[in-house]
Amino acid sequence: MRFVSLPAGFEAGMYPIEERRLVFAMNGTLEVGTRRVSRGEVLLAEDTDSPGHTTRTVDGPADLVFVAIGLTEIVGASTG
Repeated sequence: MRFVSLPAGFEAGMYPIEERRLVFAMNGTLEVGTRRVSRGEVLLAEDTDSPGHTTRTVDGPADLVFVAIGLTEIVGASTG
């Protein structure tokens, strides 16, 4: 789990993520590619094998929590 605070006006160019993760918006609004996630919402980020996405804060700063996940946590599959 990782806590991240992004300042107002934050913009990141195209980049992929290194692992699948849930992004919890604790405060503010974040635009990830064509999607927006605002306070109380959760985004599943899983573009690990693509050119990636852009990210920017919208109308102020954003406080986020990133939680890395594996496939088994999403679908409840067993690996043993």
